[in-house]
Amino acid sequence: MQRLIDQLFDLSRLEAGRMKLRVRRGDLVAFAHEVVCSFVPMAERKQITLRFQSEADHLPVDFDAEALLSVVCNLLSNAVKFTPEGGRVLVTVSRTGGQAVLQVRDTGQGIPVQELPRIFDRFFQVDSSATRKHEGAGIGLSLAKELVTLHGGDIRVESELGFGTTFFVTLPVDADAGAAEEATVTTALPDRSPVDSEGKAPADETPVSGPSKAAPTVLLVEDNADVRAYLRSHLSSTYHVREARNGVEALDQVATHRPDLIISDVMMPEMDGLELCRTLKAGEALGDIPFILLTAKAGEADAVEGFETGADAYIRKPFDLPELLACVQALIETRRTLRRRFSREVVVRPTGIAITSEEEAFLKKACALVEKYLSDPTFNVEVFAQEIGLSKSQLTRRMRASSGLTPAVFVRHMRLERAAQLLRQDAGRISQIAYAVGFNDPEHFSKLFHTHFGRSPSEYRVNEA
Repeated sequence: MQRLIDQLFDLSRLEAGRMKLRVRRGDLVAFAHEVVCSFVPMAERKQITLRFQSEADHLPVDFDAEALLSVVCNLLSNAVKFTPEGGRVLVTVSRTGGQAVLQVRDTGQGIPVQELPRIFDRFFQVDSSATRKHEGAGIGLSLAKELVTLHGGDIRVESELGFGTTFFVTLPVDADAGAAEEATVTTALPDRSPVDSEGKAPADETPVSGPSKAAPTVLLVEDNADVRAYLRSHLSSTYHVREARNGVEALDQVATHRPDLIISDVMMPEMDGLELCRTLKAGEALGDIPFILLTAKAGEADAVEGFETGADAYIRKPFDLPELLACVQALIETRRTLRRRFSREVVVRPTGIAITSEEEAFLKKACALVEKYLSDPTFNVEVFAQEIGLSKSQLTRRMRASSGLTPAVFVRHMRLERAAQLLRQDAGRISQIAYAVGFNDPEHFSKLFHTHFGRSPSEYRVNEA
């Protein structure tokens, strides 16, 4: 309703001659790419393939970002709306002579040839029957044509019934567009972060510095390249970003480059996000990595299924970018805080943790119990729960509430931190220390130690002794 009202106001201003464009030089490629990315969740819900292509990396054009956003959003919305499940929508940007051309092509139902001359008429709808499948007021394309004309451009349509429709938006390109001193080569969407699809700052903004060497690493797991590029562009200034196209690739990445956090789509080929999360959370070495699931599924049951896999956050598409970034930062900082607590205080001085008295009492009891069995390789979650007087599920809930860790990860952390303490004191050979903290296999111990500390036990002893 709000969009309809806004469109009617825009049409009213156009008729009265009161609408003026706020034109500035911008990169049409980056602009169109970001708009396409914002429509990916909508396409995924209908199982439609949405892609973006451009002949050039950049195409400087003078345009009003708000007005052109309205045009492109209208074309994309219609393309996705009228394309059946399993169909395709392709957006391309190119230059022909002195014109920039933006095409939106779909494999939808098409438009009857006799209706094409009226497609841009106000309030005209191809399907005007009372039983039409798609809602609409018939003013979107009319407004799009007016806005494109106001830019000095043109919009036209080609369609074949049963095979799809293509809209062509042409905008003038100055001959010296690439050389103008006032040109801003990369302009993002209005009210969005000033970063283009490749993570580069606009030319008239202070360049965004990259992450420091010590910055956390975020693994993006997503089969859609446009979504990965969109997320990377907004994460890469703060975090080191690695990418995988599905769960299988993600497991390989995690095995060689342990990330500080994982953001994963749910629906992916080969291995989906739920199975990836379930696999990682079930393992000892990697179960404590914060995991965010992104999904176009909006049902409550879907969210429950996501959390049951062990996910730390479940965010529905289309997501609010500031909310996602805040979630990433909070989860990483929480894990850092917990690691500092357990690495510096829990093993030796559990009473020093700044937590509530109830939590402190529970963790004191848990720490004392784990230390009692620290050298016993048969001490597992079942024994842990039995000794502390809780069921496995109750122990898991209490431990997550008190420390943010699962019982298995809690025990492993304490064993590894005690091993580090023994290494610093040069208390024996690495194999002896492994057995002393409850590991039957020194090689497995070394792998877990390297994953936890980023160094092998021998390297740790040399550097920390």
